[in-house]
Amino acid sequence: MHRTENLLVRAILLFVLPAACASHHAGSPVRDVAKCTEYPLVQVGQGGGVIFPAGTGNVDGYRAGAITEFWTPTADDVQRAEPRITEYLQANAPALVPKFSSYVRQYTGFRLGGRTLIFVQFFCVAPTNVDWRCAPVVVDDGGECYFRLVYDVGGDSCGNLYVNGDA
Repeated sequence: MHRTENLLVRAILLFVLPAACASHHAGSPVRDVAKCTEYPLVQVGQGGGVIFPAGTGNVDGYRAGAITEFWTPTADDVQRAEPRITEYLQANAPALVPKFSSYVRQYTGFRLGGRTLIFVQFFCVAPTNVDWRCAPVVVDDGGECYFRLVYDVGGDSCGNLYVNGDA
């Protein structure tokens, strides 16, 4: 491969690939960054998180119609969930534990089968092609840098861990 072609391929991989891997979820409304201040931010560990108001977040992995309602978690709900998340990861994905306190998070409240749940998405690096504080982010691949789980508010427990695969 010629040097110019090599540079072109590198440029494409550097700028296009991240945009293809982290994207706005098609089923979620696009938010104006200026209006994003309405979304509560919480400090969690070394990272931060955003709480999406009811109906603005993203929940993956459930069949259409299974979710009965969306609700807005509070900062207290998030603070209560975080120790359970740590315990859950220690038991189910110990390799993530030393790293995840610096991850940024997105919290979406929903109800399913009579349970009140919080869908939590984790990103080791905040996406640059979409403001993660304003819009749900869906990432394909990326390995341990991206994972998600569900916190059951009533049961004070976690489940449904999904760690992205590697491309």
